[in-house]
Order: sequence, then structure tokens, then C-alpha cells
Amino acid sequence: MGASLIMASVKAVLPLIAAQRSVDETLRELNRKLTSDLGPREFVALAYARCESDGRFTLGNAGLPDPNFLCPGEVPRALDVAGPRLPLGLREGLEYGSLAGRLEPGEKLLLLTDGLPEAPTPAGEPLGYPALEGLFAADSVSPAAFLDGLLDRLRAATTPILEDDWTVLALERKDPGDD
Repeated sequence: MGASLIMASVKAVLPLIAAQRSVDETLRELNRKLTSDLGPREFVALAYARCESDGRFTLGNAGLPDPNFLCPGEVPRALDVAGPRLPLGLREGLEYGSLAGRLEPGEKLLLLTDGLPEAPTPAGEPLGYPALEGLFAADSVSPAAFLDGLLDRLRAATTPILEDDWTVLALERKDPGDD
């Protein structure tokens, strides 16, 4: 319950903090606020992407696995954002970085929580990042169909009991001619 309240608070304040700031400035300011508001064992892991209609994006990461760039016919590529990788609220004065990129039509940006690569296999070992990346099929299906397929493949590769959350978001740039 406590984590839900913290995330609800962050969700409410993020647009206000981000309004006049860049992605890295937003993460720095949110970290400043959270280090004074949260208790000693509380923190927020957050990936923050600001996307434009022409496919440009700016990405910041505070404590989540590297987002992945998915292009049909290519191997998934992890996007490593420079700067500290600590979640928000743990340490004052962190200088978070950001990464700029561009999605072409049909390309996807995949953001996820650590529950996916840490999901246990039937052998009891964590799935791991290489095996998870092997489940990414960067075909030309819609983001919803992509996520459904990814989660189906993940369920098939891991045990049926969730030990952590599985949160995943796929952003895809659509061709301007598509409705």
C-alpha cells in the first residue's frame, strides 16, 4: 500500500515538475523532492521518456533496467543512459543524465521493470537479460499485440507464480499514413 501511495504522489507531481524542465533536470528536481519527502528505505525507480510526434525522444533512467530499442529485422539494442542509475529519493545531489534518439516508423522503444529479467525459470534461476531479449520479437505488429506476445512468451519461459511485478511499456512510432 505504501508503494502505491508514493507512486500516486509521484504521478501527480511529475507533470508540474517537468513543465519547464528538460528530462535530466526533471529527474534531478524529482530526486531532490523525494530525498526530503521519503523515509530511509523508500525510493522510486523511474524511466522517463519525452516523445515528440516526429519520432524524437529524450530518455532518462533512475533505477530501472535499460530500455530497449527494437527495429524489425535487427537485434534489440539496450539504451544505456549516462549518469547515476540509482532510484530517486536515495541520495541527494545526483546528476541524472539523458539520452536523445529518434524512432522511425515501425520502430519501438521498450521500457520495463526488473521483474521481467528476474522472473524465475522452472529451474529456479532468474530468466536474465539475454534470455529476455531473446523473447523480444520486433515484428511489425501493433504495440498491444507485441506486448501480448511478449508476455505470453515470458509466461511460457518462467514459473506461473509472479514473485515481482511485470511492468512493460512499448512506444512505437506510427507511419503518418496509418490511421
